[in-house]
This record gives sequence, C-alpha cells and structure tokens, in this order.
Amino acid sequence: MNHYFFQQNIFEDSLAINPLFFKKIKKVKLQKHKEVQTSFWQLLDPDLINEINEYLRFYFLNIAKELGKKDYKIESTWIQKYNVGDYHNLHLHEKDKNSYSFILYIDGSPKSGTTRFFNLGYPYISLYELEIKPQKGKCVVFLGCLPHESTPSKDNKKTIISGNIKFV
Repeated sequence: MNHYFFQQNIFEDSLAINPLFFKKIKKVKLQKHKEVQTSFWQLLDPDLINEINEYLRFYFLNIAKELGKKDYKIESTWIQKYNVGDYHNLHLHEKDKNSYSFILYIDGSPKSGTTRFFNLGYPYISLYELEIKPQKGKCVVFLGCLPHESTPSKDNKKTIISGNIKFV
C-alpha cells in the first residue's frame, strides 16, 4: 500500500526588532482601500524597498536553504495598516510552486486581527486552519496560493509589511 501526504510550508520566526526601521515603516502614507489602509497601488521609495530587503535577507536565505533553493527574489512589497474594524478578506497571491508570500508584523497586539490560513482548495474543501497572532518582529512566509485572511482588528496597532517572493 502506498500512502501519500500533501502539505504546505509555513515558516514563522521572530526577527530582531529595529526600532528606527519600524518607525520609518509606520510613517509611510497609505491609502484607504475598502477594508484596510495599504500602499499596494503606490510606488514605495526604492531606498525603503532596499532597506526592507536587507532586513529580511538572512531570514529569506535560510528559508531558501530549507526549500533546497539558493536564493530568492522579492517580486512585490507593500505596507498595510489596520484600524478598529479593518480586515483583509479571504484571498491568495501567486499560484506558482516557487512563489511564496510573506508578512512581517511591524506592530500589533492581542487585540489586533489574526492572520488565518486555510488548506489549498478552501473554501470548497475545509480540512485545516491555522491562526497566527500578530507580534512585533514576527515574520511569516507561506506558499502564495494558500488561502488566507486577516480577521477584524479591535485596535489601531496592526501594521505589516507584506509581499511576494520567488525562491530560485
């Protein structure tokens, strides 16, 4: 008898907090879009993008190694801020097997909305669910096609950097 098991990778780690960098992120002007403030449709300052890349580089290289890859390329990056009642509805990102997404929590509290992940095929098939609580400095990397959402926030603290990366 053969037994096969499919799984998706979700990496989570707490990174060293750089107060000056985090303060700079929180000062970026964002646009309100439906349920959240975001820079998704804005061009971020190239120097800020380089600073984000440098901050995450060591962590992403460790994940690349875990995945049997040598490097990574950040495809896109944006910032989001959640006020009371703000959320991000169920969605997914890239659909390529080497395409991952990341969330770096710049700020958050137990009252901030969680990030909820679901199995591939959700909402048509509901097998697994994982909830990650926001915590300053926590970074989560996950397969981009994994359905996920941010639950409504009950405070004004949650700020994240998010983006899509490809491991090569």
